[in-house]
Formats: sequence, C-alpha cells, structure tokens
Amino acid sequence: MERRSDMESKNQDLGPLFRQINDGLKRLLDNRLQDMQLTSAQIHVLGYLRCRRDMGQVTTQKDLENHLKVSHPTVVGIIHRLEEKGFLYSEIDTADRRMKNLYLTEQENEVFDEMERRREVAEASMLAGFTPGEREEIYQLLNRIIRNLEVSGQDMKQAETEEKEC
Repeated sequence: MERRSDMESKNQDLGPLFRQINDGLKRLLDNRLQDMQLTSAQIHVLGYLRCRRDMGQVTTQKDLENHLKVSHPTVVGIIHRLEEKGFLYSEIDTADRRMKNLYLTEQENEVFDEMERRREVAEASMLAGFTPGEREEIYQLLNRIIRNLEVSGQDMKQAETEEKEC
C-alpha cells in the first residue's frame, strides 16, 4: 500500500478517515461477534447498561437515546433486537409511566466476559504497533476532538435558537 507524503496527509479531510476507522472497527468486531449473534452496536448498548447498573443506576430508554445520540426509533430497534435475543428486558417505570426502564438478563451476564474479551482483541488489533504512550496520546487527542465537536454543536444550537428568536 502506498504511503501518503506528509504534505498530502496535512491536506487530508479528516471526516473520511474517521469514517474508515469506524467502519473498519465495526466490521472487525461484527465478524468476531457473529457466532454470538451480536453486533458492535449491541455490545456498546449492553456495556453502557452494565456500567450504569454497576453504578446503581437504572437506565431508561431516553438515557440510552441521549448516550448514543440517536433517534427514538433507532433505540427502539436496538432494544427490540436485544430483547428478542434475551439479553435485556424493559419495564414501564412505575413512577413515570412515560419512561421505559432497561434491565440486563442473566443471559447477558453469562456472555459478558467473552463479549468483552472479543471487543478488547478487536481494539488491540486496531492499535497494533503503537506504543503505550502513543495509545494514550490517541485517546487524549480523540477525546479532545469529541469535546470540540460537542462545544461546536452547542454553539450551533445556540445560534439556531438565537436566529429563531429574532
């Protein structure tokens, strides 16, 4: 594979690079999870629910929408598929009937360690050849990009709100 010169990489649009990384990791992880009948998106959801449960927090469908930054119908589809596979169940919140609480099942507990191991192997494949210092720097830089995008997104929302108020 031909390497781009430093000059070409400086002029590279980052969007397609991030997309290529995301697609490649998704494909790698989906292949490793195929025999478990899970997808990378589904294990992300299960991991989030597990983390919240371990912190003593009940997770609502709305919490999941906000975490994933996706639409209501998208979350409904993910939840439905995970319920069909027996990894989670949902119940209407007794205090607020508009909310649906999400709970992990024993089946999820049984496969979690293997799921997590496969995710770690996929991530290690992606970061092969990087030193521990470089890995840490990658995480720091990517988190800074995420924060920048969140701030920019808030600025855009505020600008749109200000426009609508005029």
